[in-house]
Amino acid sequence: MNLKLLDIQYLRAQNTTTGQVVVTGPTQSVAAADTLVVVNGNVGIGSSTPSSPLSVSGNVAIFGGNSSIIFPDGSTQSTSANHVVFPGDMPGAVQFNKNGTFGGNEANLYWDNTNLRFGVGTNTPKSSFQIIDVGYESTNTSTSGITPVVLDSFPVPYYRSCHYIVQITDENNSWYQTSQLMLIQDGLNAYQTEYNIVVTQTRLGDLTCQVSGGNVQLLFTALYTSEKNIKVIRTSIEP
Repeated sequence: MNLKLLDIQYLRAQNTTTGQVVVTGPTQSVAAADTLVVVNGNVGIGSSTPSSPLSVSGNVAIFGGNSSIIFPDGSTQSTSANHVVFPGDMPGAVQFNKNGTFGGNEANLYWDNTNLRFGVGTNTPKSSFQIIDVGYESTNTSTSGITPVVLDSFPVPYYRSCHYIVQITDENNSWYQTSQLMLIQDGLNAYQTEYNIVVTQTRLGDLTCQVSGGNVQLLFTALYTSEKNIKVIRTSIEP
């Protein structure tokens, strides 16, 4: 059966219902959104105005054991992926651009996602940020009483010596104190020297160190009752 041009134009003008396939031209419109349409060479599924060679409104299902999505560069994807896998690289290794491709080695840059620690030159970081045998840590503690509080703690085997910078704020009076302290420990006792202190009004508290329960601890004891905030930065060196 031969269709004349008049016949095709007549088909284009008909009303559509769900399930119909409609071919239309540049001046015709399709009202049904769930109809498969071909408009000026663009295929629309669930879309009455396809603007790309294939426009789909809704989910797309791919079936068959050998089915894949083929990309312009010829690569294919046949399974879903929640993350990118880099063959040959160790878990925790931080990826970086290596001659145009991703690469990484846990001995160079390492992220410990369990303890939230980052290591440079080590895959066993002992501090929040560690470069080989030097660790960096920061803490933020608040207290209102005069009972000693632990500002920082680390296991005895981790570091032999460290340097502290401590900033203390009296929240009620807007008074401030900053101290620098050196510490060294032998596994049984901790020895410290507070070699620099600056205050705006009066000394807010004392800093002491101890070994307790297998941990080296930095403690703060306020000299009077008031709301205080204490920020600490520790730089440590391994044994």
